[in-house]
Amino acid sequence: MADLSGTELILPRLNNHRAKVPAESPEEYFKRSIFIPFIDHVTSDLKERFTDQNHAVYCLSTLILGFIHKYSFGDLQPATGTYHTFIDDNRLGAELELWKQRWTVVSED
Repeated sequence: MADLSGTELILPRLNNHRAKVPAESPEEYFKRSIFIPFIDHVTSDLKERFTDQNHAVYCLSTLILGFIHKYSFGDLQPATGTYHTFIDDNRLGAELELWKQRWTVVSED
């Protein structure tokens, strides 16, 4: 990016307020002090965002009326397994099929 913007990379002035990052070149310094910590942050954020519980909640998006015709009851299994104390599988499966039939008719009109 520095080449594209015509900027010369130089090592920053080090003082007591900035962490001392050992580096042989400006590229290595910025890689160690900025790029690698940024990638670590993105990786940990993605791991947190896509935990099993979040996956179960995401599966509930199959109930959105605009997408309900694309999914089956099996696609809800992660959510029904996680929230089994609140959900009756038989009733939910029957209700899902009724709504799928209803919205298939509506979308064809």
